Amino acid sequence: MTMPNKSLATRDGVSSSASRFTLLVLLLAGLFGSRYLAERATKLLSSEEKLALLDFRLGMVRHAHSMVGLLLVISQVWIDSNVRASDELTTTSNNSSKLRRAKIDSERETVTRLVGAEAREAGRAVLGVQRVSNPTGPPTWAVLTCKPQSAAEKEMEGTQYPKPELRIYSMRAGAYTFIAQSGPLKEPRFGYSPPSAVKLECMDLNNDGLDEVVVTEEWRGASWEPGCALVFELAPDRLLEVGTLTSDCPVEVQRLAGYKQLVIRISFGIGDLSHGDQPEWTDYYTYDGKRIVLVNDLLREEFRMLRKDIKNVLRKHSDDAELLYYLGVADKILGETKEANRASIMAKSLGYRERNSKEHEGLFVDQKPTVPR
Repeated sequence: MTMPNKSLATRDGVSSSASRFTLLVLLLAGLFGSRYLAERATKLLSSEEKLALLDFRLGMVRHAHSMVGLLLVISQVWIDSNVRASDELTTTSNNSSKLRRAKIDSERETVTRLVGAEAREAGRAVLGVQRVSNPTGPPTWAVLTCKPQSAAEKEMEGTQYPKPELRIYSMRAGAYTFIAQSGPLKEPRFGYSPPSAVKLECMDLNNDGLDEVVVTEEWRGASWEPGCALVFELAPDRLLEVGTLTSDCPVEVQRLAGYKQLVIRISFGIGDLSHGDQPEWTDYYTYDGKRIVLVNDLLREEFRMLRKDIKNVLRKHSDDAELLYYLGVADKILGETKEANRASIMAKSLGYRERNSKEHEGLFVDQKPTVPR
């Protein structure tokens, strides 16, 4: 009976264990990028084991390529599905907007037709019809009317809009209900003098979701085109005129970069100079839900170029008290306190007194009493 060779079995076991250890080192080296360990371990392998390791590596590469391809397919499918969803959402949104605009246009035509007939019976003409955004109530419409101008008056005086008046209506089931009116609109400087242009706008001035009604008027002359803006808030059964702003130029409602609310922009010439030589000062107002407020201090960058213009004019007119005063105002807005104080002192030494809103452009009306039905 032949006895097994223990030394050979031991060597085979050791060789097998060494091979397994070598393969483990190679695997770890491959995973963690140690080239030195990989080279050292490879020298300990037999030819068959090296071929097996090469097959393993090739298999891993093919598997990695397959995984990359699969990931690319999955990502492309995900991108395509999101693009389709975005396109469908955009299409739905566009269709919804078109339907909403079509509905508003249809309602506007109905209001214009019904209210227009009533206005003609009262001897008035419809100038504008705008929807007032009021999510909590029925569809509400602002209507601007005026006295019609005869052909002879138009030929002699040019186009004018005598006694413009604002009226508010609500619409239900194709029928309208009168809510409130303003009475003839009065401009603080010109009284009831008919404007050369008038415009009706409904917009959310204070970001509360409810529109305010803004009527802007202009008077066009040879070298002067003053303007006015009357701001109304809609109450359940009345109009509240919250403010009137006047300007040497047409009034504009703007949205400025970096500021969250719409602003009402008014302008007027400054300095004891001819109209053509005067720098144009600009004030910015907003409606905060209670009153109209000046917000120049919050719009600092709008005054940088204006200050430069005033300084340029002062080079020729250094003793103009009003120019010095407004230079000081611009300096203060821009945070130049010392320069602002110096300009203010110089203006006062030359006898300047601040503008009175009853005599000059600016805010004339603040929280007027309500105008009842």
